[in-house]
Amino acid sequence: MPCQIETYIDGFSFYFSGKRYYLCITFTPFNNGSSDNIARNKYCVNKLLHEANIPVPKAFVILKSQFYDNQMDLGFIEYPVVAKPTIDGSFGDDVFCNIKDEKTLRDYLNKLFKRHQRVSIEKFEANLRSYRVLVSQNKILDIIETVPAHVMGDGVHTLTELIEITNKEREKRIANAEVSPSVIKIEEEHHAKLSEIGVSLSDIPRKDQRIDLCYKPNSTCGGTMKSAAGLVCPENIALILKAAKTLSLDFVGFDLICEDISKPIGPTRGFFIEANYAPGIQLHEKPTDGVKNCVTRKALVGFLKKRHPLAYFWHRIRTMKGAHFYFKCIVLLGAIFFFYIKIV
Repeated sequence: MPCQIETYIDGFSFYFSGKRYYLCITFTPFNNGSSDNIARNKYCVNKLLHEANIPVPKAFVILKSQFYDNQMDLGFIEYPVVAKPTIDGSFGDDVFCNIKDEKTLRDYLNKLFKRHQRVSIEKFEANLRSYRVLVSQNKILDIIETVPAHVMGDGVHTLTELIEITNKEREKRIANAEVSPSVIKIEEEHHAKLSEIGVSLSDIPRKDQRIDLCYKPNSTCGGTMKSAAGLVCPENIALILKAAKTLSLDFVGFDLICEDISKPIGPTRGFFIEANYAPGIQLHEKPTDGVKNCVTRKALVGFLKKRHPLAYFWHRIRTMKGAHFYFKCIVLLGAIFFFYIKIV
C-alpha cells in the first residue's frame, strides 16, 4: 500500500478505499476525536477508570487560580505524592515523583503553574515495576517494562562521570538507530532521589553497585526499556482491555505499575497511571533490551480491518503473490456469500 511523506506535518499519509489518512508524529486517525480529547485530561482518565472499578491512584486537581488565591488547603494531603500537568503532559516532562512534604509540593507547584493551568496530585505508589502496554483494536500488541534511569558503579569513576559514560554509549546506539532516545538528564527529581539515598554526584560508587537516579521510568528521562511481551497473565489482559473499552480508545498506550505483570492485579498491588491516546512506538520497535516488535504494521492493519473490512479483504486478495486468478475469484465470491448470509 503506497504512502506519501508529508514533510510539512512531520508525518505521512496514505490513501485507502476512497479516503486519505494522515499520521503526524505520534498522532493517528485510529481513535475518535472525543475519546482523544477526554484522554488528554489525566484526571478525567483517573476518574473514569476508578468508576469502572479499575485500580488507579487516589488523585485530585489543583487549578492555578485556586493555588494563587489560597483557596486550596494542602494540609489534608497524605504524602508521598506525585505532581504532574493535568492536560497533555508527555515524556515525563514536569512530573515530580515522591514529594514528601508540603513545602516541597508548594515550591514545585509554583514552578509548574508558570507553564500549566491545572496540576494533578496523585498518591505515590512505591516499590512497583513500571510497564507500557500498547493496545490496538481490543488486542495487546506489545508490553515493555520501563526501568528508571540508573548506572552501575565501577569503583573508579564518580557518579557524574558514570552518567557521562552511559550517555556516550547510548548516543552511539541512538545514532546507529539501535534504540529509541534514552539519554540521562539530571533534573529536580534526580537530585531528590540522590538526596534520599545519601549519594552525591561526586561520589564514586563501588564496583557493580547500582545507583537508581530517579523514580519516573520514561525513556526521555534516561529510563531503559526491555521487552516483556508474553509475560502478562490472562487476568491482567482482561483488565487492560476493559480499561481501553472504558475510555473508548481503539489505540492506546497504558502506563501501569504493579508488582509483576505476570501476576493478577487485585490480589497483588497494581495501578493504571495514564492512558496515552497518541502513544510512541519507538520504545516497542527499538527497546534497550529484548525482542523488537514491529507494532506499526500491526496497528495499521488492525485499523484498516476495522474501518474498511471488505476493502481490506479485497486488497489482500489482489496482492496475493503467486495466487491463481480463479482461486482469488472463488475466495471473493465465498466472502460475498458469507456477508450476504450474515445480513439476511
